[in-house]
Order: sequence, then C-alpha cells, then structure tokens
Amino acid sequence: MNDWKEAFWLAKFELKKLKLGFVLLALMAITFSMFFATVIPKNMERSTVMLDFLFFIVFGFGTAWIKPKEFNHQKIGGDFWASPFFITLRQLPIQKDVLIKSRFIIFFAFAVPYYLGVSILTYVFSPDLRAALDLKEYFAFIMIWIGIGIHLGASFPASDVGYRLSTVRFALYIFALFFGFMFIFTIFNVLYGNGFVPLTMLMAEKWPLVSIIASVLFAAIGVLYSQKYMSKKIEKMDYLF
Repeated sequence: MNDWKEAFWLAKFELKKLKLGFVLLALMAITFSMFFATVIPKNMERSTVMLDFLFFIVFGFGTAWIKPKEFNHQKIGGDFWASPFFITLRQLPIQKDVLIKSRFIIFFAFAVPYYLGVSILTYVFSPDLRAALDLKEYFAFIMIWIGIGIHLGASFPASDVGYRLSTVRFALYIFALFFGFMFIFTIFNVLYGNGFVPLTMLMAEKWPLVSIIASVLFAAIGVLYSQKYMSKKIEKMDYLF
C-alpha cells in the first residue's frame, strides 16, 4: 500500500509538468471522434481495411503521441532508446516497484480520459451510430476497443525502461508493423467478407457481457505482462553510459 502511495506522489509530480499533454489529448479526442462519427456509419455494412487500421492506431497507439518528448522514450545515444526522465528517476533512491507503478498511473491518467473522450464524443456526434447501437451495445463495443488499446498501449510505459535497437532495425520494425497490420486486416477482410470493426460491433450486439469481460481480461493481461517485463528489464539495464 505504501508503494502505491509513493507511486501516486511521484506520478502527481510528473503530471504537473504534463499539462500541455492534456490539452493535446482533448484536441486529439475531438478530432478523432468527429472523424469516426462521419466514417463509421458509412462502413457498418461493408467496412474497409483502412478503417480497421485507423481504429488500431487511434486506440492502440494514440496515447504515445500525448507525452512531451522529454518524458517519452527516445534515442539517447548510439543504439540505446529510453525515457530521459525515467533514467533520471532511476538514479534516485526510489524503489523499483514504485517506479513501475508510477509509469502506469501516468499511462492511465492519460489513457482513460482519452478513450472516454473519443468514445463518448463519437456516439454524441453520430446519430446513425446511436440508431445502430443502443447504449448497452455501444458500451460493449467501445470496451472491446479500449481493452485492445490498453493491451497494446501498456507497451509504451514499459518501453521507458530502455532497450537497445539500431536506427535501421527500428525503421524496419516500424515498416513491418505497418505492413503487417495492413496484411492481416486485408486477409481478414477477404476471408470474413467484412472488416474487424463491424465484427466487434456484432460481438457487442450479440454477446455484450462476454465482450466486456473478455476485454477487461485482455487489458489486464497486457498491463501485467508489461509490468513484469519492466521489472526484469530494469535489473538488466546499465544506465551508466
């Protein structure tokens, strides 16, 4: 319990320095929700690969764009990538568990309002979406995507701890990630006959409770795995360079 108290204090200190991030968060939520409110109704019957890709980008990677550069992980020197602020904290007499918990407190401090903003505003801005899904169904639908978003997004606070990767390999990973997602969504669209977004809508309509529970578990698995990864990685990293 004392670890969480210290982690909240540490996160509170950092969040005071990230006020601009919340302004950017609000702007992103409004922009994405207006876009989705226009695009989703046109793709409910027959969706496109691009809509699936955009949903994964917005929900899975949107929170990575909010934090200012000095608090985000970046190239430090050579092939070493990490968060400069995290490295500074690591030099202080702060327990490892407190550091890890503080990273995820900050992650959720940004992720929760971001996801809620995009979700609520999209529903408000789109009468067609409100006609297609009632509140219970839409809640289940959006929980599926929040679960996916948290599962994927948990990798970003975990990356603060640092890793070694050459610029060429980093570029290749980004390239592979982009085209990998596009390939998977294209194959899925061809085999299923529709996109992944309409499928999640169907799941929310037919099995709302199961969808919500599965999404919560999926998100929890992502967070727990990332925390365990951080705990092991911190012990192996040498920050004296």
